Amino acid sequence: LTEKFYSNTKAGFKAGFNHSFSAVVLEYDFSDDHFIRHLNFDGSGFFDIDRYYGDGPFNLNQYKDDVWIDEGQATVAAIVTGDSHVMFHDEEVAKATFFGDDSLVKTLKPEIIVRHDVLDFFSRSHHSSRDWILSYAKHHEGKAGNIQVELEEVIDFINASTPPKTKNVIVASNHNNHLKRWLLEADPKSDPENALLYHWLSYNVLKHTKIEDGTKFETPDPFKLYCQPKMTSDTVCVSEIDSYKIMGIEVGLHGHVGVNGARGSAKAFSNVPMKTISGHSHSVSIDMVLLSALLS
Repeated sequence: LTEKFYSNTKAGFKAGFNHSFSAVVLEYDFSDDHFIRHLNFDGSGFFDIDRYYGDGPFNLNQYKDDVWIDEGQATVAAIVTGDSHVMFHDEEVAKATFFGDDSLVKTLKPEIIVRHDVLDFFSRSHHSSRDWILSYAKHHEGKAGNIQVELEEVIDFINASTPPKTKNVIVASNHNNHLKRWLLEADPKSDPENALLYHWLSYNVLKHTKIEDGTKFETPDPFKLYCQPKMTSDTVCVSEIDSYKIMGIEVGLHGHVGVNGARGSAKAFSNVPMKTISGHSHSVSIDMVLLSALLS
């Protein structure tokens, strides 16, 4: 609850940039499991789940259950979900996030859903390409080794979990990129199950690949090429070289690649001159420059 007052130094500017009036709410349920969430003051009040709390002039018509309701705040700007890995998604988490009557999406009604690693690519992951026993099991047990089946499962999940008038932003992620790696390295003669998809993707990728001005190389992302036309909602696929900001916050970084090609991390992203939200780590964290320049 300190006032925003910092030294006129590099450290002071960094600390001022990350300053916030915030709080943590800690709740326990009947079994003593605990849950936390953050409250961030925006200058007039703060959001908590689906309500906005403020101290503006009292107007009975703008209050509901003693909670201040400001016009135009019926929905949140966006929700950034964790990595989906649709093939292995947890049904309870999906229900709590998307499908339940009191799910996050149905409660908050976001204008945008930002999604990371929607594709797992277990079907032909390079991590297990030399495991011939697993390859045998994938081929003979259902369709676990069929890439097109997995892609269609991803498309169906996104279409089913996106409310009407909600936009999807799919961030370029390392697992989504496994499809392109497979296309570059696979031999369709030794993978008859996926041969047709391999040749279809190869033809369409090459058809739209070009070099402009002698140096600018452009080629489509195979994941976007296959999936985006089948999305029933407005969908943007953000490439690794693109930026996508919502309310000034960069949400187009998955987190697997950091500054200058280094490995990404929350600590590394805390040093860039903007606020960011990323995925990849499969854990929750907030990291920002230490407020070491605070003046007493």
